[in-house]
Amino acid sequence: MKLIHVYVLIIFVLLFSTAFASDFVLNVSGRTVNPSGEMEILYGIDAHLNDEYLPPSESSNLQEDGSFLFQDIEFDKDDKLSIVLASKCVYHWFFITYNGTEFEVTDVYADTIIKKTTSENIDLGDLIETSSGDLFTRSDTPVKLELYTGNKARNIGGQSNYRTEHTLKDVTLQNTDYFIIMETQSGDKIEKSFTTSEYCEGTLLTNSWGKVSVDYCTNNECKPQGIPFEWIIGITGIIIVMIIAIVILKRKKS
Repeated sequence: MKLIHVYVLIIFVLLFSTAFASDFVLNVSGRTVNPSGEMEILYGIDAHLNDEYLPPSESSNLQEDGSFLFQDIEFDKDDKLSIVLASKCVYHWFFITYNGTEFEVTDVYADTIIKKTTSENIDLGDLIETSSGDLFTRSDTPVKLELYTGNKARNIGGQSNYRTEHTLKDVTLQNTDYFIIMETQSGDKIEKSFTTSEYCEGTLLTNSWGKVSVDYCTNNECKPQGIPFEWIIGITGIIIVMIIAIVILKRKKS
């Protein structure tokens, strides 16, 4: 092969590889902590570059100190990287995008940009979980929910489907006042002000005949105890019908 042909081949290979090379190679790291600065272990982490799943690096210590690392992510200017971190007390969701001059990290739930950087090594630092409390509701009749801050100034969540049980994940701060409206299918509204408990303690609101009681549970594990109220109503109705039937039969015999 002539020398000129070798040069042409080398140039072609370089041009071909450059055309398919990614714009950036990202490394993303961070650590989850509670409001006291203590580490929070992670039970799950999920990352997708557009629609492609990305596993964390083997050096991540999710269940030891809550640290995570994603290495050598081939990232183009129009890509979107989604990262979700989760445990019983932690839930973070971030988008990483490129705005033309720098990378932006957006907190999806807060809809807020929390970091801007030109570096391809993106360190999210200590990610403090504040909204660690889950809210559980149980009702003797199907309801939909609207949850507000204690002064009713801001709607922070809800459920538009009518159900006897609802769960709102990671919505409440510790030792904070809230206000909830439960609306029945007939349009009746049941209102309740309540205060949450400590970090990572769930709140259970139980509606019975329009009266709402408040209970708390550790590690967001609120499990209603005893026989479900609607079962009690059903069983009671069956017993009443049986008693009436027995009374009628006795009268006929007499």
